[in-house]
Amino acid sequence: MADIEKSELRKKLKADFVANGFDGLSYWQALENALCASLPRCDAKAITDTLSEKYVSVENTKKIPALQMIKVDGIHPTAAIYISLLQRVPQRIMLGKNRKIRFLTTTDRTLEYAKNMLSLQEIERVAMICLDERKRVVNAQYIAKGEESHASVSPSLITQIMTIYKPKYVIMAHNHICESLEPSHSDVSFTINTRKLIGRLGGELTDHIIVNKDDAISMASNTDFSFIFNQ
Repeated sequence: MADIEKSELRKKLKADFVANGFDGLSYWQALENALCASLPRCDAKAITDTLSEKYVSVENTKKIPALQMIKVDGIHPTAAIYISLLQRVPQRIMLGKNRKIRFLTTTDRTLEYAKNMLSLQEIERVAMICLDERKRVVNAQYIAKGEESHASVSPSLITQIMTIYKPKYVIMAHNHICESLEPSHSDVSFTINTRKLIGRLGGELTDHIIVNKDDAISMASNTDFSFIFNQ
């Protein structure tokens, strides 16, 4: 594409963004805008067209590491790194919100904390949140991740974390890649078994939060599953 054409395209993209805002753009248009603004020498339209043709959907693109994207013909290494960073910055921002949340004394606060950890994850991940006797967060970390929609948790890792941090209370949380927030049979079995394990180690599992990209539920606050936490 000639430099004059690139310049005209950039002007049009900027005008569309100013007129319609981010919500008025498709994902590919937003990505093209970002590439134009940050990498002025690249052919933003060619890159977004290539990505769209190869990976079809936004969700597919989000899962592609920079090293793999670089191997695609027409994708410059700088653009691949930029796109990869662009996908992950929102995750870091969400995690950063939890620095201001020191205590999880209410269900709403717990849901917020879990959503910040999990709502933007592209694969299923499991988080373990450890609280002291005042329900102050003493540790929160991911303890498992899956290839797509399933993650297996190691009981030995849970034991290790319990031994190190000695929490009074524990909250488990994981995300569903699908839209449903309904706990699966494996979710229920995992919750029951994990509560027993944590109890043997001197702690108490007080909730299991399930998150999708838009919302979250508390199993302890759900009448169908609250019995697990009252045994």
